[in-house]
Amino acid sequence: MKTKLVISKFFLSLLFLFSGLFLIISSAKARPNYFGTWETKYPNSSTKDASCELCHGGNKEILNAYGRDICLLDDDDFESRLLAVEDLDSDGDGTTNYIEIIANAQPGWTEGDNRLYHSDTCVDALVNVTVPTSVPEPYDPQFDFFIYVPLIFKLID
Repeated sequence: MKTKLVISKFFLSLLFLFSGLFLIISSAKARPNYFGTWETKYPNSSTKDASCELCHGGNKEILNAYGRDICLLDDDDFESRLLAVEDLDSDGDGTTNYIEIIANAQPGWTEGDNRLYHSDTCVDALVNVTVPTSVPEPYDPQFDFFIYVPLIFKLID
């Protein structure tokens, strides 16, 4: 009888362990899909070299301004949300997100202080930070007339 109880506890513990691992792995798998969608939408942009910090600020619970703008949209289709924020200037540097992306700059980061937001609620985290050292430069694009040529064609469409 005592042996059965020990075996039952062992299998119950294993069941909880594997259930927990399944939940952790399945929730982690959803996030790389966002980055993959981003890479597919902008295949020629080296902005992606920022990896997760393209939208996040140091950890997955915090967003930069670009990530917050994407987070605020209520569309289930992530590509539609990316399209919707292209004409915004998330980091407030005077250049649209789309121009920054095609210029290989960072739409969520700018020189100086950058505001951070909670990723679960999109609400202001009341924290300002400088750009993490892992985010590649340029943060803001240098003015170059040829960067704006694709924007002109986009406006014509």
